Amino acid sequence: MILTPFSHCKLLLAPTQVITAIGGLSSAGGLTVTTGGAAVNGALTVSNGITSGGLTSSAGATVTGDVTILTGGLQATRIITATGGLSSDGGLTVTTGGAAVAATGGLSSAGGLTVTTGGAAVNGALTVSNGITSGGLTSSAGATVTGDVTILTGGLQATRIITATGGLSSDGGLTVTTGGAAVAGALTVSTTISTGSTVISSDRRLKENIVPLSATLNDLSHIMGVRFTWREGTPEHRRDKDAQQIGFIAQNVKTVFPELVGGDDEKGRLGVNYAGFAPILVEGVKDLGMSNALQAQELEQLRVRVDSVERLAEEQFRQVVPEHVRMHDANADALIEDMRSEMAAEVQQLHIQMHSLKLLVQQLQAQFTACSCSAAAR
Repeated sequence: MILTPFSHCKLLLAPTQVITAIGGLSSAGGLTVTTGGAAVNGALTVSNGITSGGLTSSAGATVTGDVTILTGGLQATRIITATGGLSSDGGLTVTTGGAAVAATGGLSSAGGLTVTTGGAAVNGALTVSNGITSGGLTSSAGATVTGDVTILTGGLQATRIITATGGLSSDGGLTVTTGGAAVAGALTVSTTISTGSTVISSDRRLKENIVPLSATLNDLSHIMGVRFTWREGTPEHRRDKDAQQIGFIAQNVKTVFPELVGGDDEKGRLGVNYAGFAPILVEGVKDLGMSNALQAQELEQLRVRVDSVERLAEEQFRQVVPEHVRMHDANADALIEDMRSEMAAEVQQLHIQMHSLKLLVQQLQAQFTACSCSAAAR
């Protein structure tokens, strides 16, 4: 059936009949299509809204007002909003293919945004007020976060992490696989650091006001090495439990080498720079070596003097006491034997002192090795 612009009638059509309107179709009482749907080849203009069980448009749809979908949802290949953005009270769900949203006025969702498969790609900036919960988040242009970033599982993989304030905190540990880690500020670690080796900056060109260490052997005698266990409730105890440790007391070290003690005394967190003991022990061993050499020289001089005294005493005794008297005088023989015994005792005492010095050298070398290993472990 064909209607002209001047047709005024109420039509009831069979399912096989079609209406073709040459000058457009206008209905003051509304248009109700019960079955079969309505196909519009040209433009469709609706002033007061559309109520439909389902609306399909093959050429797209341009809406100047609001689009409200009460039930059933909206299925579209692409949604473009000119101004005002896209608002959803019940959330936005993208099942497959990812979400490609070109919104000039922004995209706003009061009920959240859920992407089940395919992922969501955002070319511009993404602003989230109440946090992001995601199985995986990839950003090619970087990410700026003003609040905290909490990663429950899966870890964080990044080329570079820059923290403005507050630093970087990790309860599950920090693993750097390649490239190394550069820390410009302080690095505080409550548990153990495991590494193959450590290199500390020591270039001559970086230093000034260089003064050689002196009298380190005497200073070391005031440092007391101790065995201990960590107090319960401390991070160290949570790490090592009740295992026995070997080290120094920071307050004791501070009285002799304050440069090797750092931390916050008010918070009860003083620490010792164990690696800093390396040059002190080196100089101490050198001082001990020099002292040992002097002792050996003095010992040799004493031995020569003892031999000389023995020979002189023997000669004088032979000159003063006749031979037949010496042969029969037991007291004279005992006197000579006593003199020799006293001299031998003095020599033996010198040997004991020499042995004690050698043991002290070995102990200092062992302490140096233990401190070096402890510094590498901490």
